[in-house]
Formats: sequence, structure tokens, C-alpha cells
Amino acid sequence: MDRKQVRFLPASSQKQEPAEGSPAVYHVRARLRADLDENLLLAARLRKNIEEWPQADYRYRFIGSEADVAQVMACRASTLDYDNFKSKIGRTPDPKSKLHAYHEIWGVMAELQR
Repeated sequence: MDRKQVRFLPASSQKQEPAEGSPAVYHVRARLRADLDENLLLAARLRKNIEEWPQADYRYRFIGSEADVAQVMACRASTLDYDNFKSKIGRTPDPKSKLHAYHEIWGVMAELQR
């Protein structure tokens, strides 16, 4: 069986409560611009710009509707090409610099699971 693990890290998402009668707005956020891959947005056929919020805890984000976020996640899920997230990061030049941080996060979360 071909197994795919879904990891949407390191981006984060947040739902902003709308004014009464308005649709919900979603922020998909990341600390690094590269983590909000513009190619992913293009693949999902979204014409959204990635915004930079220099003073925010997550500096980069795109803002969209629930349908936009669902489209990005469906695109991401359909393009998974690995069965182990950290191994994939270790083999990929751009995010390889973050591999140590991912191992630390994994350790902290594994400890919480115990």
C-alpha cells in the first residue's frame, strides 16, 4: 500500500470571524515566505498575493475564503510525494536548513504524547 502522510507545516491557518452577514475570512500564515509556496497557490489556481506583515508573529500570509483554503489543501494533498516528512526535508535543498528545527519539534511533540 502506498502511504502518504499529510503535513501542512510549517504554515498555520486562522479563521477570522466575519461581521454579521459576511463570509468568513481565512489567513494561511507562515514565518518564512518560501513556506507559503506561491507555486502552490498557482497550482491551486488562486490569483492571491502573499502579504507581508512585518510586525506579526507569522510574517507571511495569504488571505482567502473557505473555498480558497480548501482548494489549496486539496492541491497540496494531491501532490504529496513522500511517506516521511522529515526524510523528504532532509533530501530537499531549500528546506534542508530547517531539518534540525523539525527534529526538535518532533521530539517535543513526541514527549507530549507520552
